[in-house]
Amino acid sequence: MVQSGDSVCKNDPVNNNEDYGVTYEKLVGLTGGVVGSVCATDYSTQLGTIGAGLEKIVRSVSLDCAPVDANKDGVVDLAVTIDGVSTTAFTVSGSLVTFSSNLKGKVAFTYTCKGN
Repeated sequence: MVQSGDSVCKNDPVNNNEDYGVTYEKLVGLTGGVVGSVCATDYSTQLGTIGAGLEKIVRSVSLDCAPVDANKDGVVDLAVTIDGVSTTAFTVSGSLVTFSSNLKGKVAFTYTCKGN
């Protein structure tokens, strides 16, 4: 994709780049992705950034709602099992659950939403 404003890349006669990737850039902005360039001489930085983003995604799960303290003991009620084994190796921020390591296996969540 040719980044907006990169006229040198857009006008490169070797690669025949036709236009700027404006729609692509908008989608990347909406999804928190990475804008790369087809004219980069080395893609390692772009790919490294993409890989780091994917690793973060593999470690996080967005729940349907932010879990609540249904039993009023001062602790959010969220039970997590991985392949049937209970784990507490995670943090909760709103509806996002982030694990201390990449997820592997079948992950199950038990929690209560506000009003349920």
